[in-house]
Amino acid sequence: MKEEVDRYRVTIGNRTCVFDKENDPTILRSPSTGKLLQFLVEDGSHVYSGQAYAEIEVMKMVMTLTTQESGIVQHVKRSGAVLEAGSILARLELDDPTRVHRAELFTLGFDALCETDSDVVSHALAVIDGHNSNSETKLNVSFTTAKNHLENILAGFGLPEPFFSQNMNLYVEQFMECLRDPRLPLLELQDIISSTSGRIPSQVEKCIRKLMNNYSSNITAILAAFPSQQIASVIDSYAATLQKRADRDVFFLNTQGIVQLVQRYRNGIRGRMRSCVQELVRNYIEVEQHFQSGHYDKCVSQLREKFKEEGMACVVSQIFSHLSVTKKNQLIIKLIDHLCGHEPGITDELSSILNALTILNKAENAKVALRAR
Repeated sequence: MKEEVDRYRVTIGNRTCVFDKENDPTILRSPSTGKLLQFLVEDGSHVYSGQAYAEIEVMKMVMTLTTQESGIVQHVKRSGAVLEAGSILARLELDDPTRVHRAELFTLGFDALCETDSDVVSHALAVIDGHNSNSETKLNVSFTTAKNHLENILAGFGLPEPFFSQNMNLYVEQFMECLRDPRLPLLELQDIISSTSGRIPSQVEKCIRKLMNNYSSNITAILAAFPSQQIASVIDSYAATLQKRADRDVFFLNTQGIVQLVQRYRNGIRGRMRSCVQELVRNYIEVEQHFQSGHYDKCVSQLREKFKEEGMACVVSQIFSHLSVTKKNQLIIKLIDHLCGHEPGITDELSSILNALTILNKAENAKVALRAR
């Protein structure tokens, strides 16, 4: 966030939002740092809208300041005063006081706002999430959005209640629904192929697209499986025909995204679901395991010693994540409950990572450990 004289400029990701401060024409401020050279009008004299009233020095240059409204000027600063951005130079007694539009204090409670304007709140949450709920979103984009939100919760970032539970439940359902959809690997591969088209050999692209079309035409079949092994064979077969190491390096660099996707789906859609859930649970364990030995201060000291080479930023990120352990517990329990209700077979395959949860012995992790058992 950057504060300017008349507004706040907030940049989140690639989005910039501007919040105007209260605009009071009765207060004459300095637009930037500098020095007040002189007032151009006497104290108590009358000025008209747009009339120059003072000169300031900014970066060895003289800047003339003008009034927005007509009125009587009353000096606040003296000539030669050092100024900061936003410093009050003078006050203006307006000829027409109705020209002042003051901001009204918000008196409605947020609970009442949620009850009366739920549609507005839902739209605001959709804007925060980076998409409009009324527009159709591609499956792979929805998956990435849901995955990022769940990872952010585990990193310690979460909305306050009641929005947290509402959003968390929504994104867990969206996350698991996308992972069950057989179109997900196809759409992910289509995006990668579109970005690498022209940089990979045409015969390789042609073979991969043919495999994609075959999978797409049989996607509703019970035995349909994403052709990860066949795609890997196409890449390996072409690489074997390249004699120069430099050519092979360039080829593997250009097909790296495809190879990584193939590896993620080497055990099918079910294997991808298992690995994604394992990754989220592992993120939880990797942080919480540092806070199991003794009191909090001792754990922090051990963290600082362990991550001495990585730096203090790594320690801070671990502590920041742990501070939201209550919300993280809700997420992990929700994931376990969802798997037990919809994918009971996967819970057996996740037994090793679930057993790791049962080892957590602190009271703050008790609910997760009990649910994992």
